[in-house]
Amino acid sequence: MQDLRPTIAVDTHPMLAELLQRCWQKDPALRPTFAEIVDILNSIKEAVRSSVHHKRHSCRSHSGRRRGC
Repeated sequence: MQDLRPTIAVDTHPMLAELLQRCWQKDPALRPTFAEIVDILNSIKEAVRSSVHHKRHSCRSHSGRRRGC
């Protein structure tokens, strides 16, 4: 096996990029368990939701109308 891995896109969420790199460890003992993967993916999901929620609210004026976002 040649240990080939796809390139991680520059706009990949940092937590997901780190998870991918951990999953690709050559030594299986260094890879996360499935339970850890699920926990990390849930953390990423919450981080993305919070980010989207924050962006939506920061793009609205005090009157509730969208600003130029």
